[in-house]
Amino acid sequence: MQIKLTALNMPLLGALVANGAGHAYFVVTFPAIAREFEIPDLITSVIMSISVIALIFTAPIWGSFSDKSGRQRILTLSLFGAGIATIMTGVLLSYIELFTAVTFGYCLLAIRISHGIVSSGLKPVTQATAADVSTPANRLSTMALIGATFGLGSILGGSLAVISGSQYILLGYFVIGLVMLLTAIFFNGSFEETQPIRRHEITKISLKPVWFNLFSTVMALMTYSTLQLMTNWYLKDVFLLSHDKAIRFAGLTMTLSMLAMIATQAWLYVKQTNARNSRLIGLLLLGIGLSLSALSDALPYFLTSMTLVGIGFGLFLPANITLMSLQVPKEQQGLLGGANGLCQGIGLASGPLAASLLYQITPQLPFAIFASIFILMLGLIRLSSIGETNIKWSN
Repeated sequence: MQIKLTALNMPLLGALVANGAGHAYFVVTFPAIAREFEIPDLITSVIMSISVIALIFTAPIWGSFSDKSGRQRILTLSLFGAGIATIMTGVLLSYIELFTAVTFGYCLLAIRISHGIVSSGLKPVTQATAADVSTPANRLSTMALIGATFGLGSILGGSLAVISGSQYILLGYFVIGLVMLLTAIFFNGSFEETQPIRRHEITKISLKPVWFNLFSTVMALMTYSTLQLMTNWYLKDVFLLSHDKAIRFAGLTMTLSMLAMIATQAWLYVKQTNARNSRLIGLLLLGIGLSLSALSDALPYFLTSMTLVGIGFGLFLPANITLMSLQVPKEQQGLLGGANGLCQGIGLASGPLAASLLYQITPQLPFAIFASIFILMLGLIRLSSIGETNIKWSN
């Protein structure tokens, strides 16, 4: 049974690509810009993480609001707000020489806070929309399509940063922001609403049936953000690469891992396999891949093990979202998406801290800790029905 993309249409998929590209472009380019203009590292770190912090507090609100007032207005507002904030970032960077480092930092901080608040509804409400338009039978395929599309945007954003270089780095912000605005306008006129408006209903949700799935989200995103931060350190300290080679190999490592994740999710979209099995296999591959990363004594082995980690993420993440969405009624998918968004934010925000603390003990420890956690989660699932579907409903 092929998925019908009548509501989850091309403008929404294009929006996910643009959002992923904007996020990746900022993450890749801003640290270099900050160093060039001697912005204090502390201010840089706060600016880099503030959008995630805003997401933690606002994603549940947007998700709840979409259950009552529909998906369209939240998604349109998120896209439009992200586009405006991206363009404003480009404008501010264009006149950076007119500001002191501290003043510039505070101005950009305000823009990033606004960006985080307004755009934080995009991913949780997209998750809810995917649940709206799919049946239990094709839910995994739909969630995999969402993940692969956002991942593709991240690859394109990183590639745009490489292509633009220092000469055209600011132009990239205006291009991405304009694409977001055009997508928002097109989306608003073509999106088919998937959630009936029920303004006066009080929607409550019990997270008890999905607590393990939400915990899994935290651990997966914490692992992902930890690897993003520490891969460069690991290549320099363990494999004794120069600064330049460490940067290039770190980029290659994360790109291969991301491509493996996207390819795996594309395979899930076509294959439409079982969500329970995909989650179990994903956890196993994550445990094996992270363990092999810690044991690798040559770069080819490390690259291979990190690619295996990408495949594990590609299987586990959409399967985990699928299983949790099947435990919540249709009218509460926005609330669930918001709760999942909150957990994603917690994982992304806590990963760098975990990396810094564990890495100081020994470089292999973060790999070993997270590998053990995923293997333990696999064992818990196999020994019980934890995190499994316990209600049935149809569209």
